[in-house]
Amino acid sequence: MVVKPIQSEYDLRHHEWVQHNIDYVTEKTGGRVGYIYIPDMGPEGLREFSRYYFAQTDREALIIKETFGIDCPEKSQEEVSQELGLTRERVRQIRERALLKIRKSPNAKLLLAYL
Repeated sequence: MVVKPIQSEYDLRHHEWVQHNIDYVTEKTGGRVGYIYIPDMGPEGLREFSRYYFAQTDREALIIKETFGIDCPEKSQEEVSQELGLTRERVRQIRERALLKIRKSPNAKLLLAYL
């Protein structure tokens, strides 16, 4: 058996760091919020985005952000459903579930001001 050493551990450590952040956000939010790391807007960065984004499309925060245009252009539920590969009804269900949680939050007035 021949073992060939790698030149740098950077890629391995970086992958471990990103995965740790995904696991941490998922645990702390009960799976309702996704974590996406985009290293740059070049081909490799966009590949990373696609890999992590589409694996986390069923997240309440993403649906709310896209349908209300928070830090992005506002999109219809139909547009969001097509982008995420979900049915329009599933997007509606996720959105309503998230809005109900926002309304019940102690910070509801503050949060609803953004919507």
